Amino acid sequence: MLKKLPFLLSLVLVLALGVTGVAAGGHGASIYVIHGIPGDNGFPVDVSVDGACALPNFTFGTRAGPLNLPAGTYSIAVHAPADGMCGGDAAIGPVDLTFADGDNKTIIAHLTATGAPTANVFDNDFSPTGRGQARLIAHHTAAAPAVDVVVARDYFGGGPRIGVPGFANGDQIATELRPGGWQVTLELGGAPVYGPTMLTLKPFTAYSVYAVGVFPGSFQYLVYENGGLKGSR
Repeated sequence: MLKKLPFLLSLVLVLALGVTGVAAGGHGASIYVIHGIPGDNGFPVDVSVDGACALPNFTFGTRAGPLNLPAGTYSIAVHAPADGMCGGDAAIGPVDLTFADGDNKTIIAHLTATGAPTANVFDNDFSPTGRGQARLIAHHTAAAPAVDVVVARDYFGGGPRIGVPGFANGDQIATELRPGGWQVTLELGGAPVYGPTMLTLKPFTAYSVYAVGVFPGSFQYLVYENGGLKGSR
């Protein structure tokens, strides 16, 4: 259900930043960019970096990356569509973001709890999972109140059950789980308000899940797989 951004667009971003690679001796930063604000026709926006148009016609649900960038500070803005790439007013930013060597982060344009456009930066834990495990990394980036998150092997009966109370806009949680089917339910006052939603998890894979949209009308999950996390753990 997710659109994959062509490699060319990643190359455009690197060129827009005026860099050709990571400086000698540096490892650079791995950066992902997500459009997490739903709207008509994919609500296309333009993203500028240091004043140059980097991601034109960037649509809802799209994730760009990983982009390997030299450590440094970059000025990023999200523009409303207009004639000419990045010709519209900045709806978000510009904001200065600093990345260090070895950083692995996601920048997501999303809504605040009250529905205003904003952007947030999250750390990505794509390190090797435990032996045969999967990792679930959940993010609250929706115009919705704080909720209690329940992740259960069998929502209607016994089985493993993990509860996270007071999950609010801007929060991130991560946990490792056995592979297989898990049901995710959002609750208020002990009563389900969204879900259960089934997620099927594969071993050695991290799942980045973003709650986006306006509750309840356009509320939904964006789910991205990050595989190949085998290591010595």
